Parts: sequence; C-alpha cells; structure tokens
Amino acid sequence: MGTTISWTLLAIIFIPVFLVLASIPYLTRRTESFGVSIPEEMYQNPELEEMRKRYLRWMFGTALFILALSIIVWQYTPLITGGVIPLAVVSLVILAFCVYLKFHLEMKQLKKDKDWERDKVERTIVDIRFQQRGLTHSMHWFWVSAAIWAGTVLLTVMTYDQIPDTIPLQYNFEGEVTRTAEKSWLSVSFIPMMQLIMIGVFIGVSYVIRIAKQSVDPSNPEKSLKQSSRFRRRWSAFTIVNGTVMVLLFVVIQLSFIYTLPDWVITTATLGLSAVIVIGAIVLAFSTGQGGTRIRITDKNGREDKIERDLDRHWKLGIFYVNRHDPALFMEKRFGVGWTINFARPLAWLLIVGLLMVTGGLPILLTYLM
Repeated sequence: MGTTISWTLLAIIFIPVFLVLASIPYLTRRTESFGVSIPEEMYQNPELEEMRKRYLRWMFGTALFILALSIIVWQYTPLITGGVIPLAVVSLVILAFCVYLKFHLEMKQLKKDKDWERDKVERTIVDIRFQQRGLTHSMHWFWVSAAIWAGTVLLTVMTYDQIPDTIPLQYNFEGEVTRTAEKSWLSVSFIPMMQLIMIGVFIGVSYVIRIAKQSVDPSNPEKSLKQSSRFRRRWSAFTIVNGTVMVLLFVVIQLSFIYTLPDWVITTATLGLSAVIVIGAIVLAFSTGQGGTRIRITDKNGREDKIERDLDRHWKLGIFYVNRHDPALFMEKRFGVGWTINFARPLAWLLIVGLLMVTGGLPILLTYLM
C-alpha cells in the first residue's frame, strides 16, 4: 500500500476520533460538566463556556503534537506506517484522558467554590411506564445479520475445494498479510465464527440500550423523557445497522479466501464500510447529544427550580460509576455519549471478563489452534 493511502487511512481513523473526543463537552447533558453535576442554568455560565473553549484548544494542540510526532516516527524509525496508525490513535486517547482529568479537577474545585446547588431542591424522578415507550427497535431485525451469516457458511461449504491450501488470517494496516494458516474446516470457519460473535455483541448492546437506568431532568421531566426515548430508539437503529455492516465486512474477507480479489477491492470495501459506521456514529452523536439533549422537543411546560440528586461521590474521576446501593447495572455516561456500567456490581465484572474472553480471547485461541 502506498504512502498516500497509508496516511489517508491514518486521517480517516484519527480525525473522527479527535472530533468526537474534542466535542464531548458540547454533547453531554447540560446538567453535567466535565463529569461533574451542575444546575442546568449554569451551562451558559461565562466561566464554563471559557472552560469548554480552553478544552478545545488543549485537544487541538494535543492532536497536532501527536500528528507531528507520528510523522517523525515514520520518517526516522523502521516502524512501518501501519504501526504508526494504532500508535497515534492510542496516544490520542490516552492524552485526551489526561486533558479531561485536568478539567475535571478544575470543575470540581469551581463547583465547590461557587456552591451553585445551595437553595436548590434535589429530586430523583422515575417513570414506571418508561419501558412501555418503545425504547428500542425489534430484535427481529438481527435476523438480517443471521441470514448473512448463514449465507457465508453455505458459500464456504459449497466452495471449500476452491479455497487455496494457504489462507490469510491477519492483515496489517497496509493491507499486507501478516499471518496465514493451512486450509482446514477450522480455519475456513474462523470468519463465520467472528460473525456470530459480532451478532451476539450487537444483540447485547441493543439489550443494554433497552434496560439501562433512566436519567430524568427533574426541572422538566416530560421533555427529558421524550428526548431519552428518541435517543435510545435512534441508537438502537444504529446498533442494528452497525451490526449488519460489520457482518457484511466479514463477508468481504471470506470472499477473498475463496476468490482472487484485487487488493483495491478489499481495501475499498473495508474502508467504505468502516466509513459508513464512523460517519454514522459521528452524525448520530452530534444530532442527539447525550440522552437526547440535542433533540428538539416542543416544550409546553415551564421549568421548575429543581435539580437531580447529586451523585458526584459515586462517579470516580467523573467517568466510572461505583455505587453498591444502586441496583441498576447500566446507566448513561457522564462524559461522553452512550452507556456505562456500575462497577460496584459483581455482575459487572463478570460481564467485562466474559466480553473480553469472547471478543478477544476466543479469536486469539482460534488463531493459535490454526
């Protein structure tokens, strides 16, 4: 793969990650700032607006530093361009967390000094009919992905004799084969197994979207509930589409085992389908915001001078939720768009270990066996 394509791939991966990380303060709920709860009317406070602008400047400088360092590494070390790409993205995520932590600590101190929540009534609202609002799309849509998987299995069985004696198992970021295996029923079943894992993961994500804990703004609960419902339905639809696209992506890889496909076909299909996922996620994040706060809802009710119960002590570093008194397992993130887990629940750790074993350990084990 040429240098131009390699750096284009870096841009395709790096820029969306940077855009999402840099924009998070503008996507989270207006009742939260850098992982710290605040009264909604304080969101437009000049000090907080300036903090968000400074965060953008810090993130922009961090991204430029990493890109400059990536160019130097690529030019003056034997590390191939394909190795620079994951290094740059991982470095961006790590340094972005450090930048966030700086502003999180600053926000905690500012809240303590200003004491904004004094004279505010704290309230937690729960809608017992929330689950009846149709929060997610039907799980039956995953039968589309299952049908694609079945087609992949059938095609593999029917064309087994056409598959070369040596098949590729792993590619680097430059499209070069880095690991191969001798043809066997186990090796040609690797991709269908990965498809099944993906389908299972996306079904699990869809279920989490449905059962995750409510987060209702006490100052305008009806509007908040409508936004939350639409937020979940949109992300549910994206999860279904995302799962289907991922299964299709593995179909392309399996076809490359059976037929001699030009490198440009594989590269174009991989980048094209990946772009659909990335662009879709970015558009959805910016159009909904966390909890649907960017979704426009006609507000017929006046606001009340009430705030949600302060749970800052349970949000470690404003990111990790640890509350052994809360029976909920899943809830919305404070800093970011999506959902997180209650790390105080033993089941949470079982799920984390199980997910790592299925999505990481099982593919590694299969690769080792082959």
